[in-house]
Parts: sequence; C-alpha cells; structure tokens
Amino acid sequence: MRRVEFSTSLSRVSFDQEVRSRGFTSAGTTVFDSTISIDDPRFRSLSFVTSSAALVYDNALLGATSPILGQRYRLELSPVVGSVDYLTVLADYRRYIVPTRPFTLAARISHFGRYGGDAEDARVRPLFLGFPGFIRGYDDNSFDLSDCPEANDPNSADPCPLFSRLVGSKLAMANVEFRFPLLGALGVGSGYYGFLPIEFALFADAGLAWCGNSDSANCTSTLQQTPGDKRAFFLGGDRRPVYSTGAAIRINLLGFAIIETDYTYAFQRKRWVWQFGFTPGF
Repeated sequence: MRRVEFSTSLSRVSFDQEVRSRGFTSAGTTVFDSTISIDDPRFRSLSFVTSSAALVYDNALLGATSPILGQRYRLELSPVVGSVDYLTVLADYRRYIVPTRPFTLAARISHFGRYGGDAEDARVRPLFLGFPGFIRGYDDNSFDLSDCPEANDPNSADPCPLFSRLVGSKLAMANVEFRFPLLGALGVGSGYYGFLPIEFALFADAGLAWCGNSDSANCTSTLQQTPGDKRAFFLGGDRRPVYSTGAAIRINLLGFAIIETDYTYAFQRKRWVWQFGFTPGF
C-alpha cells in the first residue's frame, strides 16, 4: 500500500538550569546546601512549528514479533520554523525475503538527519546512535570505565571518545537479520510459531553518527569538552562507523509487548554485551 502523509504541530519548549551545592563534615553534618538558578541566554524558550510530508509504502506481512515478508519504505521531509530553523530528513527502506519457510532474511538501510542553520543548536538535543532499535551493543547504560580508558587521564579533553562518536546531528544505519520462529522451526507445537511466539535472530549492525561542521561544539555528548572534527570520514572528518554482530531472542508477551534480549559483540568496544529491551524487530 502506498500513501502520502501530512502533519503539522506547534511546540514550545522551556529550559530551567540549577546548580545545587551541598557540603558535609566528616561526621556527616550538613555545612551548606544551596540551589542557584542560572539564566543562560543560550537557553531561552523555544517556539516553533513543525510540518512534515512523507511518501510511505508498506506491503509487509507482520508476524508476532517482527515482519516476515514484503517491503516498506518511508521518505519524509520535516521543516522546523520558529526560534530554530532546520530541516529533518528521513529515508528508510526495509526488505524481507523468505528463502525457504520459515526463515526470513531482513535488511534495513536508513538515514535520519537535521540540516540547516540551527541543526546543531545547543537547545536541540543531538541524536544518539546506540539505541537498541538502531545499533545494538552500544546502549548508553552499558558503558563503563573499561570502555573509556581516557577517563583516567586528567588532561584528556574527552573522557570517552567511543561514546562521543555515537552522538551527532545525522545518523546512517544498515542492519541485516536472519530470523526464524524458534519453536516452529523445531516442530515444538503447531503453526508457524509453535506453542509460543518466540523468534531467534542472527544479526549484523553498522552505523555512523556525524555532524555537518568540523568544529560544532553543540553536536556532541555532554562528556566531550572540546569541539574536535565531528564530520564523517567521507567529508574529510574523523567520524567512522561502529559495528556489531550477535544473536537475539524476541518473545511476544501476551500480545501486549515484544521483549528482546541480545548477546552482542560490539567491535569498537572489543567485548560481548548483554542487552535487554522492549523492541520489535525492524
């Protein structure tokens, strides 16, 4: 089915910044406790109108945990006009092939980015590549000091370059999965999924986050203290893709939620990572 979608919305966003300072004696007695509000002119309230127009195609056959067969794509332009002005671009294509029943080979290629003068404004939250539905193995909650050896260097401008490279104003992703109903393939129960809708998948992910300007101070994680060159490698910058591969199990919980558990090898982290979330297959 092919369709055209339009939408528009009016938004207002305000910012409050506070610094709270607390001091204690060695005995645990509070010496001072103060809260100061900061009026930063860079973070004035935002008012803007967002409009969008999208061309959408979808003939995918949905299973209990992810699509099984068909294809879908979405091409969308969303201008933002007001206190900040930029254009959001989304191009997403997905294909699902059944080489032999009940196995599905799924592939996705996607780009999501902000373009224009205010695309990397400090008041616009940057995009993050490591969400479970994007590139697995790089979730922000899974990072620790072993991923950030630079954190032990007091002279380091960026205590975790690996995490910082996941943040930008533009994202590009490619994902491939070989998925099948685990119990159905083993003949445990009747029907496509057997007696319980469980899906097993082998996957490979690749993604890149980058910025439009080489010295964009606002297109970065809060950890990084200096601008650096955050352009993509094909634009002459330092940003290069991150990769991961692994296995996933999804289960449809009473038709209400799809739970996914991944065991992922994140190549840039050089280790295996467990990941859990409520994520349907792409």
